[in-house]
Amino acid sequence: MNVEIKFFEPACDFAGRSEFFNGDLLNEINYESCQQGLYEIDSEWFWQEIKCGNLDEARINGSTLDEYIESNYSFLKESDVPRLKQILQELLNEQQKELSRKMNKTTI
Repeated sequence: MNVEIKFFEPACDFAGRSEFFNGDLLNEINYESCQQGLYEIDSEWFWQEIKCGNLDEARINGSTLDEYIESNYSFLKESDVPRLKQILQELLNEQQKELSRKMNKTTI
């Protein structure tokens, strides 16, 4: 019997995949982060998480978007970087608009 186990633990930031055949471990991959594991194992879920805004804006402050992507998403295929950059820029723009709305309400 062939069994594959995929696991993600965002709170502890780990993910991996283990493959067994008749109870013997054939292959084991442990990714550097949960995000990398999502990207490698279930890219559709990864992109959904990114689009939902599961992003810590404070980690971007003080660096450019390109620097942020390079230091946090170095595992991405080069062809996926423009997509990520566009999504993150849209999220940052929305966050900035929301912050401006809140500031305008408090100053009125």
